[in-house]
Amino acid sequence: SPGLAFPQPFLKKAEEVARVENRSKSKILREALRDRLFQLIDKVQKRTKGIPAREIRKIVREAVDAARRGGR
Repeated sequence: SPGLAFPQPFLKKAEEVARVENRSKSKILREALRDRLFQLIDKVQKRTKGIPAREIRKIVREAVDAARRGGR
C-alpha cells in the first residue's frame, strides 16, 4: 500500500520533536495526523450547523475505508 508523503520541513520537525520527547517519529506523525483530523472535523461541524461529531467521524471513517479499498 502506498505511504503518505510529507513535506521535508514537516518530517524534519517531527524527527526533532521525536528526539526531544524520546518518542518514535511514527508516533509523532500519527498524533499530528489525528490532531489535524479532529481540527478538520470541528471545522466541518461548525460549517454543517451542528451535525454531531460522531456522524462526521462515521462519514470520515467510511471515506478512509473506501480509499484504502481503492474505491474513492
